[in-house]
Amino acid sequence: MDGSTFAPGPASPIASAFALDEQPERRMNKREAAKALTRSKVRNAAEALFDTVGYDKATIRGIAAKAGMSTGAVFANFKDKLALYVDIKGHKPVTVEQGHELFHVMLDLIPELQDEIEQRQTGGNAETWAYLDSLLQRAGPVVEAIKATAPAEAKDV
Repeated sequence: MDGSTFAPGPASPIASAFALDEQPERRMNKREAAKALTRSKVRNAAEALFDTVGYDKATIRGIAAKAGMSTGAVFANFKDKLALYVDIKGHKPVTVEQGHELFHVMLDLIPELQDEIEQRQTGGNAETWAYLDSLLQRAGPVVEAIKATAPAEAKDV
């Protein structure tokens, strides 16, 4: 057998019109897969620590221990704790002072938001309720972040 029996023929104009331009995704070799797994473990451990003890109290040593890795493995994947935090959260950590300021800004906005919600509720259409639902879904993480950084006397507000 010369192989020509199974060789693809010239592409028809119809087949060419539906051909995908994307290249198939390249598979990682074992080394790349191991590095990606290590990076993922470090990120997951760091995220858990950042969420439970906060940025300031989380340490590279603690992150490495939680990930079951050495501190060298953390530094092989991330320049420092700040780079790791930014990679996970997408922004620099908020300082206590910034958190207090954000908290008070949000407190000032609450009456305005309540007025807007009340005005939209009177319309009662599906678009209004969809907007309110999306507003509440987006507000959840912001509220949690504010609570985490709020001054003790303001947490009961």
